[in-house]
Amino acid sequence: MGPPTTRRLVRLAAVSLVLAIVFGSGLVVQLRQHASAAQAQTGDLSRAQVILDWAAARYRADNAATAALFAENTFYITAAAVGCTTQTPCYDRASVLQSLPSLEVALKGHACLKVTTIQVRGSIVTGTFEGRNDGLRAEGIERTMAAFMAEVQDGQIIFFVHHYDTADPETALSIAIAAGTAQPGTPIPTPDSLCG
Repeated sequence: MGPPTTRRLVRLAAVSLVLAIVFGSGLVVQLRQHASAAQAQTGDLSRAQVILDWAAARYRADNAATAALFAENTFYITAAAVGCTTQTPCYDRASVLQSLPSLEVALKGHACLKVTTIQVRGSIVTGTFEGRNDGLRAEGIERTMAAFMAEVQDGQIIFFVHHYDTADPETALSIAIAAGTAQPGTPIPTPDSLCG
């Protein structure tokens, strides 16, 4: 990971602004799907497939396959509190790969990441996904929701940002529990189907 440059900071600010505009104005079209069969609203469906492949690789905890979807000079920020965070973004494929094991530990097993909406406009792919894992279930949280924005070129992710949807009650509660401002609920048993 290199130090942030002015260009990288401007890029981060621009990505954050676009995410706020896109998700704040409700432009995402709901498209329920399974991780292998989502449809994008418009645009090049192969770009949406790259994001679906990312979600599938994360679900399998296949770190090498996950990292291979990122361009060599990628920019990545995850919604999670570990790995490629807003405080320590990843600026290349190697740093993405290096960050993934810490994310696996944080999830505490039996994880599912499922894209729930997806839209393609040009090279930009936006949408939402839900995450489920044993760490959440131990706190009485069934799942969290996050919004994402990615740019996909030539079959690779050149930037990818996701952020928790704090308007979602379960997600907000999970964040409050992590911050110590709320108490965990009654643990939820691991379901037969990890993706709910």
